[in-house]
Amino acid sequence: MAPTLSGEVLGRPISFRRPLNPNAGCFFLTGEQMAHWASRPYFLDRDTRFVGPIESAANFGIMRAFRLYKPAPPDATFFEVEHLDTKWFRWAQATCRWPDMPQ
Repeated sequence: MAPTLSGEVLGRPISFRRPLNPNAGCFFLTGEQMAHWASRPYFLDRDTRFVGPIESAANFGIMRAFRLYKPAPPDATFFEVEHLDTKWFRWAQATCRWPDMPQ
């Protein structure tokens, strides 16, 4: 089993585990963490060894600098990020016509 970090957030227990798939929609760093990553010799080196160029650009540098954790499966919705702004979606519905786009 992957290493686990457990604690309490807003009065509820939550656990984080090292993921099999580290890909994430976003990562959040403190200023200190960003300075640490930026000081690494591989920062912005464009290395594409992790799966492919897109996956490497999104994840590889931060994976090399830090141990990544994600919410454990029972807490999977803890870091839920909504990627779709409804204002853009309404504009796209009125302006664009894609075959599979919901109306």
